[in-house]
Amino acid sequence: YRSKRVKATIVYNEHIQDRHHIHMNSTAWVTLTAFVKYLGKEGKAEVDQDEDGVWYIKYIDRDPEALKRQEMRDKMEAHAMTEAQREERMLKKMIQAAKEMEGDVAPVESVS
Repeated sequence: YRSKRVKATIVYNEHIQDRHHIHMNSTAWVTLTAFVKYLGKEGKAEVDQDEDGVWYIKYIDRDPEALKRQEMRDKMEAHAMTEAQREERMLKKMIQAAKEMEGDVAPVESVS
């Protein structure tokens, strides 16, 4: 479930299937809800509850390699967006220039 939003009960049920798991009653949290709230408060996971009262968690991966990969993905998306914006601006300028040559539209001072 690395960085996917999943029901807390599903994660817990899979965890307790491990023969050597730590029992919830041997921890500081009496309920799964209390533990999930703790994870959210400490910033270890993104936690939310739907209108039916079902808790969802999403693990926050702070591994340096994962952070570096995410940073690279973000840079690539930003570059692709700026490239698309540049192309859009160029296209608008070309359309404006074509209209001006036809005499349909008065010249515009700045095109953004």
